[in-house]
Amino acid sequence: KKHENSYTNLLKKITKLASENIEISVLDLITFLDTLITIQKRNPTYRKHMINSYKNIVNSEEFKKEVEIGINIAKEIDIINPEKYLENYINEVNTNEDKQSDMYLRTFIEESKSTNIAINKLLEYQIYVYHAPLGSQFVTSDSPGFTILPTGELLSIGGFGLEFQFIYPLTPICCLFINHQVRDNNDTFSLTKKIKIIHTDKETVDSINNCTYKIATERVFAHDNYILTKLVNNL
Repeated sequence: KKHENSYTNLLKKITKLASENIEISVLDLITFLDTLITIQKRNPTYRKHMINSYKNIVNSEEFKKEVEIGINIAKEIDIINPEKYLENYINEVNTNEDKQSDMYLRTFIEESKSTNIAINKLLEYQIYVYHAPLGSQFVTSDSPGFTILPTGELLSIGGFGLEFQFIYPLTPICCLFINHQVRDNNDTFSLTKKIKIIHTDKETVDSINNCTYKIATERVFAHDNYILTKLVNNL
C-alpha cells in the first residue's frame, strides 16, 4: 500500500504542468520505474510469454537429457516410477492452469534482480516527459508501455540493449520517453536527476498511440471516446 501511495504521489509530481525541468531524487525515480516495470510484468502478454517459455523448456530434448541421470538414480532408490512422474509433471505444465499460475508467480517473485538491472540501465539515459498539445491525448492499454528496437519491432517489456526507445503513457496528457541516443550527463554520484519536459506535437502523440494500439493484448483505453474513434479511423 505504501509503495502504491508513493507511486501516486510521484506520478503527480512527474506529470505536473511545467515549462521547465523537474528535479526528482534518484531513490524516488527508482521507485517510480520499478512500479512501471512491475505493472508491465503483470500484464497478460508477459504472463503468456513466461508460461510458454516454461512449456518450451520442459518439452525440450535438452530438459529430458538433463533429468535422465536423475531418473536412472531415482529408479534405484525410489519406489515411485520416475519416468511416469516426469510424464505427469510435463503434462501438468502443459495443461494445468493452477500449475502454470504457480510457475508464473514464482518467476515473478524471483525476477527482482532482472528488474534492478533494467532500472539501472534506464537511469543511464536522459528521461523525458512528453506533454500532449491541446486537442490530443495519449492512450494506454492492457499492456501499457513498450520498447521500440532499431528494426521497428515493438516489445511489451524489456529490450533495453544497446539501442532502444522506451515509451510509457502515464496520463492522457503525459508520456515517459527514454532514448538510448541521449545519455544522462548528471554526476554519477548525484542524489537527484532532472526530468526534461517536452511539449510535443500532434504527430508524435499519434505515432505513440499507434504503437500502443499495436502492442495491446485486447483493450485500448482513452480518457475520451472520440480519441479512440480517431485512432481506429486513422489506422
